[in-house]
Amino acid sequence: MKSHLKLCALALSFLGLTACSSIANQTPDQMYRTSMQRQFKQDSQYNFTGKVFVQTSPNANAKTREQALNTFIERETDIAKWKYRDNPKMRSKTQIRQRAEKKLASSELLAEHFAKNVSVPVSGAWDLPNGKLEIVPEIRYETRASGAYFKLPIQIDAKQSSALIDLAGVSAFSDVYTVRNDLAVEPINNRYVRITLPESLRKNIPLKDLFKSLPKAFDDGIAQMDKTQFAMLPLDERAKRLGATYRISHKQNSEQGEIYSTALFNSIVQQLEDNQKNGTAQSDVSPENHAKFIEMLKTIKQSMEDARKNVKAVGENGESEIAEVESLLNKIEVETELYLDSKGRILALVQAADMPDELFGKLFYGKHVRLIYETEMQYSSKPVFVIQANESNTVDLEKISPKFKELMDKTIQAE
Repeated sequence: MKSHLKLCALALSFLGLTACSSIANQTPDQMYRTSMQRQFKQDSQYNFTGKVFVQTSPNANAKTREQALNTFIERETDIAKWKYRDNPKMRSKTQIRQRAEKKLASSELLAEHFAKNVSVPVSGAWDLPNGKLEIVPEIRYETRASGAYFKLPIQIDAKQSSALIDLAGVSAFSDVYTVRNDLAVEPINNRYVRITLPESLRKNIPLKDLFKSLPKAFDDGIAQMDKTQFAMLPLDERAKRLGATYRISHKQNSEQGEIYSTALFNSIVQQLEDNQKNGTAQSDVSPENHAKFIEMLKTIKQSMEDARKNVKAVGENGESEIAEVESLLNKIEVETELYLDSKGRILALVQAADMPDELFGKLFYGKHVRLIYETEMQYSSKPVFVIQANESNTVDLEKISPKFKELMDKTIQAE
């Protein structure tokens, strides 16, 4: 009887813990916040694979298509003035329009070809407990009978305040240039290139406190977003394949992006100030340098705000090209989809940026363009890193680039 009661108690306890860890009763925005916080805690070690690609709409916007054609007609009219100056027939509006239509159609074919056959696979590893991040972007061109690709692995080690870059794709060419020109630097010799933050700079930046502030800063930023822009989506084929329980989305424009980044930045500054005030700072930085760093962040924040105000003021007055850029940026909308398990672990992420038709409409002859990034996570206590560096297969950047060393020396002297 006692053992039976114990089993019942254990079962109830398990069910209670499961219920507490489930996100079933959360709203979409709460699910979003929970999943992001898990990236800094329970879900901070994984490999990821994904890609960036372009997607075009099947049909063209008639207005944008006509605007694109008019631009080509203007160019063709200018060309015809000198190219066909002795041939009035070739300078006629009919002939000019026909040539413009052909050029625009050929431009569309080429753009569609590259949109279909060029992709940017992105893989990597995230190991927060050990302070390491690796990103391997790749440019890939593939058709049925041909292919080419270029990779650039980059690994960041926060604990060592360094970054490693694999330049094997171009190092042979740079080494040939180095040898032929008798440059007083080392060739790369197929080694990884290491960039290290100088010790003198590390002593002035409270890195530990900065990293520690990020989870709360991200959460504070998300908390300021418009909750009506979060939504629950029906499960699709990807969700079923991954075993996802929830699929949520968030839509964001440039205005919401500013609100998010401002809240995030303010949170970081506030946390650093609180650490200094309460004597809870963890970084090996003197109180004076800690205070200087906070003031520097405030200066950067103020400069960013002033720049935004100036751009908006110029845009509202319709001045020069800045107004056009501001208008285009305001039209970009980004939708983020998260595929979550029952506890809020992110299984996959898809981001789609709807680009203004004015930006790519002419290139794709009036078709709407979406820039899409999608990635899936493979969780593991030991993420696999492509770059496996040691002292024998690594060279410091200042040894192969004197200009970088000069820049670092000047920076240190300025400090």
